[in-house]
Amino acid sequence: GGVVDKKPYVPFADTAEGASVAPWLADTRQQTPDLEVVWSEAAAAELRALLPQLRLLRGEDQARAAVSEVLAADPRSVHWRQTRAALDYGFSIDLLNVVCRFDGGACTVRTVQHLHLCDRSHVAGDAGGGPLADPS
Repeated sequence: GGVVDKKPYVPFADTAEGASVAPWLADTRQQTPDLEVVWSEAAAAELRALLPQLRLLRGEDQARAAVSEVLAADPRSVHWRQTRAALDYGFSIDLLNVVCRFDGGACTVRTVQHLHLCDRSHVAGDAGGGPLADPS
């Protein structure tokens, strides 16, 4: 038998003779441009404080670059962008839980917490008053 590859064929990353492209990938108008990533002073200080505990990322430059690369690509699902755009968004990398806010062409890193000790109220989309729901 042959190899079955279950991920979608992405023309700019894959090569396969006779492969077809899903319509949502062929339409380049749906691709999101890289976003500007801005770090709040508080988030930068929180990251520096957590550096000694990281397992994979080495040093502040590498940790900031990894977080910024993820956020510049806008990892939110289409559903999240359409229905929860005004809410904080969070993701985990290494032992960090990163919480940010997207606004237009920018993403602001608001807080960086240890993954095991973090407030995950942004996961439920708590726009009604959780500590991370404050839009300021």
